[in-house]
Amino acid sequence: MNNVVGRLGLFLIAVMLIAGCSPITPLPSEASLPIDTLTPSPVPPTATLIPPTHTPAPTPTRTLAPPVETIRDIPYVPGGATQQVLDLYLPPGAMEPFPTVLLLHGGGGSKRDLASLAASLARQGYAAAVPNFREYPRDTYPAAVQDAFCGLGWLYANAETYHLDPQRFFSLGHSFGGTLASMLGVVDDPTLFLAGCPYSLPGTGRVRGVVAYTGLFDYVHLPSVGELNDYASNYLGSSRAAAPEIWTQASPLTWIDGSEPPFLIIHGEADRSIPIEQSQNFAAALQAAGVQTELMLIPDATHAGIISSQVTLDAALSFLAGVQETLPTQPAAALAPGAGAATPTPLPLTLLAELAGSTGPVYSLAWAPDGSRLASAGYGQVNLWDGESYTLLSTLQGHSSYVWSVAWSADGTRLASGGQDGSVQVWEPLSGAQIARYTTPFTLAVAWSPDGSQVAAGDSNGVVKIWDTSSGEQPQEMDSQDRSMIISLGWSPDGSTLAAGYLNGDIILWGVTTGARVLTITDYTRVRCDTNGLAWSPDGSQLATTHQDGLVRLWNPADGALLRELRGHSGWVRGVAWSPDGRWLATTGADGTLQVWQADSGVRLAVQRAVNQPLWSAAWSPDGSRIAVGSGVYNSRITAGVVVILGAP
Repeated sequence: MNNVVGRLGLFLIAVMLIAGCSPITPLPSEASLPIDTLTPSPVPPTATLIPPTHTPAPTPTRTLAPPVETIRDIPYVPGGATQQVLDLYLPPGAMEPFPTVLLLHGGGGSKRDLASLAASLARQGYAAAVPNFREYPRDTYPAAVQDAFCGLGWLYANAETYHLDPQRFFSLGHSFGGTLASMLGVVDDPTLFLAGCPYSLPGTGRVRGVVAYTGLFDYVHLPSVGELNDYASNYLGSSRAAAPEIWTQASPLTWIDGSEPPFLIIHGEADRSIPIEQSQNFAAALQAAGVQTELMLIPDATHAGIISSQVTLDAALSFLAGVQETLPTQPAAALAPGAGAATPTPLPLTLLAELAGSTGPVYSLAWAPDGSRLASAGYGQVNLWDGESYTLLSTLQGHSSYVWSVAWSADGTRLASGGQDGSVQVWEPLSGAQIARYTTPFTLAVAWSPDGSQVAAGDSNGVVKIWDTSSGEQPQEMDSQDRSMIISLGWSPDGSTLAAGYLNGDIILWGVTTGARVLTITDYTRVRCDTNGLAWSPDGSQLATTHQDGLVRLWNPADGALLRELRGHSGWVRGVAWSPDGRWLATTGADGTLQVWQADSGVRLAVQRAVNQPLWSAAWSPDGSRIAVGSGVYNSRITAGVVVILGAP
């Protein structure tokens, strides 16, 4: 059994903290389980800050919030019961047709319980349909199952109207909704549950993938006494002894025949409502039949809390993205506002090398300006690789913890690294000598000035510091004042501006000479979750940023206008790199994919799953012929990452 247990749960939580979001505090009741807007965890100061030496000037602020389109109370059974209505959430932007998720709430709840989850899915490119349905005590089996199938039928019937993709319909449910979502994946004859429904379903009518946040999957083998047995007897309208055939028919487990779509089953180890064996046995039966199945057990997660966890949302998004890779290729869609629907010419990528030997996740990569060497971050060290043979040339040791960022000076004679140990170190790569060391709090981002005279770092207290590398003096310091950690940093090509991406989602442009804010971009997403990666276009006319909400955004750095949103990753996006000629963008994310985009149109040209790990970093070779990506897993153990080199024309 593919059992993702405690360590994975802890890893995912750690990743969210690093990426800028923390799990949401579980709500106490199953009847009301929205996913609230995520609030970044506060980062305590780790050092006394140097007071700013300037008075910040008034800063223009750009506020952008592309809305999710919501259509409420659509009758999915014309003339049906008052409960037979659904809300439809459509993604902002122009990506279509949309992959679509049918969301099914828990017993005794309503579609309002999943409103926040539906909006989160919509912001990441999924349409979400959330129905109310008939259920106990007003209605007994099979009313709820019939409504689930009829809701799916409504999606097929209205796919063209709302730009839904029938080839990418999925179901997701919690508790009783998890049971219903599973029935949509296992029942091979939907006509059994379409009585009173005006729609038909193609083929088996099954969805293309199922995510079940707990559920009752086997009524037949419930304990003969207790609350669950009483609930099942009431819901099914009879005792097990009186109607064993109904208890069997209502159990998703009994329908398994090996033809089911992929399943992701998630269960909290602190669940006191539904025994964990329900999920374990269901997953085991699916796997025994040869069905692609993942079972994820979340330590300390309760029955109610599991639906409101960012951990489970990230897992679901990653699962859905993986399933879609196995589905028939759909016509190319416009991935950004204004991008045409014309089919782009695919960008072929060739695997050239896989470089093992990193001491930890490869959070950062950087090519030397002449392409002769590639630097990769590790745990406590930086590796230098030959840019042609890809052999390991040397290892620079000096950090005592994770190295988060590496950057070359413009002439290739120096390399800067910043890490979790509170230091920025400058190296002479040929000799391996450390020529400078600057003390600063936890550092995730370093950058060189274009002329190579200064190195900048962004720290965990939200302060950008600049050092003169010839004198070692610190001529400038820029303090955001809100103590939000800096995750990404980039120097403009003309050397006048530093762009910083913050844990709270802000993007601040700083004037290097004055130390004053030039521009702040904020509130562009209701998720308000971190700016992971950041890169200036070679001509300085655009700024690309990557985010926890799964989007890549392109900005005009002159006025903060949002130029384009690129949709294709599931879950957070980490790395971003421009091709040297500015034509293409490479991005990497937690979904394990490298994606390449046409910069001027936003059309996605390539999707490559390099390794079976989250991808953190991307770096384009100076000649534009290769892309390096770095992978790895962040957890309590130091898990080695891999550097993969891919060829591009």
